Amino acid sequence: MPIMSGFALLDDLTLKPQIIFVSGKTRYAFKAFDYDALDYLHKPILKERFSNAAHKTVSNFKMKNNGTFEGILPEDRFLRIHKSYIVNLDKFLLYNSKVIELENQQVPLSRNRKSQLVKALTTSLKR
Repeated sequence: MPIMSGFALLDDLTLKPQIIFVSGKTRYAFKAFDYDALDYLHKPILKERFSNAAHKTVSNFKMKNNGTFEGILPEDRFLRIHKSYIVNLDKFLLYNSKVIELENQQVPLSRNRKSQLVKALTTSLKR
């Protein structure tokens, strides 16, 4: 992007969109997933690869917005901390900027979800 990077743009947004990163530079691939990217496409993009990424994005949107499993969990006890993980706050032990430690495992913490975790834990401690 000519004026600012896609990462800088995302840092400025309060409401994060679903993201498919597209770049010719492979060094950005790992960083893209720190921003909850749904996919990363390396230029030149093949039509089939683009189609798969778009299909995954639509499926993810439907899953998040059609009253699925996450919608029936009690909001005060469960929190999505990563696009692949929802945790029970009652099982929470420790966290750092990258992972959450539960009673018997560690799961990744999305950098975009960290502030939500801090807020949820603060609220949980007040109960």
